[in-house]
Amino acid sequence: MTHCHLDHSGAIPVFHIHEKIPVFGTKLSFDLVQVLISDFIHLSGYYLPFEYIELRTMLQSCVHLDYREPRAIGDIQIQLLDAG
Repeated sequence: MTHCHLDHSGAIPVFHIHEKIPVFGTKLSFDLVQVLISDFIHLSGYYLPFEYIELRTMLQSCVHLDYREPRAIGDIQIQLLDAG
């Protein structure tokens, strides 16, 4: 997850309906995502393709990464840095 704005995180729970894929990000980002998506579900006046259970499932499969610490994920090396 690049950052926790809903345009980048709001649909992640959908991926956990059929397949439990890992989501990588900082603990702080996941804490904020939990608040943002919970509020999104609560305030939504229209159908969403997921509910609180998918949000909880997603949060359980999150992989916390330390900021600025390189991490190998398979053959890929990633590092969380400032965008600008």
